Amino acid sequence: KNRKIFQPFIEIIYESGYLFLISDLEKSTLKNVLTYFRINKEFSEQHLLVIFYNLLCIMKVMHSSNLLCRSIRPENIIVNSEC
Repeated sequence: KNRKIFQPFIEIIYESGYLFLISDLEKSTLKNVLTYFRINKEFSEQHLLVIFYNLLCIMKVMHSSNLLCRSIRPENIIVNSEC
């Protein structure tokens, strides 16, 4: 087993060709945040740009690390209360 600890993830485990990311439990997903702001009309363009910039940054990190995720969609992206 190959184990490393990074933040914000508690643990990253690579075993038998699989990569497991173990993190703290977050209470929301990007889908929930986008739905809330769409309904309440409280979404600023700046907020949207920050969210998408962060998504592009993590995708760049994944790509440069030769990682692939087959299900990148809003309901699979966890967010914390600072989103």
